[in-house]
Amino acid sequence: MAIFITGDLHGDFSRFKKEIFYEQTELAKDDYVIVTGDFGGVWDGSPNERHWLDWLDAKPFTTHNKVKPTFEVETAPALDYAVCKRKLG
Repeated sequence: MAIFITGDLHGDFSRFKKEIFYEQTELAKDDYVIVTGDFGGVWDGSPNERHWLDWLDAKPFTTHNKVKPTFEVETAPALDYAVCKRKLG
């Protein structure tokens, strides 16, 4: 199993093209790419968004959008605080 970690995507998945992330030719579904920060691919369920999520699903590796969230309900207030903090400053 291999694990790759990358930073914010902001909805731009071009770094996962074969020409850029050439290591993927050797990867399988039990290899993971973890995106830390802003994934930016799950906002509105639009056809364009669905296209890119399907494109990622077709990759030979597993991205974080395929891993079910494991946080518990008690962490939700911290997430809500972070959202409020960002919006209100």
